[in-house]
Amino acid sequence: MTVIGAAAHVMPPFLGADMAMLDAVELVDHLCSDRSDSLIDALTAYEHGMRERMVPFIERSVGAQEVLFNVEAPKALAAMINTARADIGEIHQATFEHSLAGVERADLTGVQ
Repeated sequence: MTVIGAAAHVMPPFLGADMAMLDAVELVDHLCSDRSDSLIDALTAYEHGMRERMVPFIERSVGAQEVLFNVEAPKALAAMINTARADIGEIHQATFEHSLAGVERADLTGVQ
């Protein structure tokens, strides 16, 4: 079984949707490419790449949970939001660029 998005990696709402979309693009890319000899190889390669890509985001998510459930949550949350604004912009840009590259590589012959 292969899962994507929040089913694969629980994320706060502001990151989860982007990661799910990127997961979907990468999964389709692996399934439609000729880089793997079998379905199992394609899924394994996708899962390996997804896990490697998600480690920093999962670590941030754990950090966010620690901030949100802390006695000093309001102050800590404000500081975290200010710090995360730049990171979110980079994530959106990276997701867009990766999605565009996947669409350009995709062979849509026969897709209706």
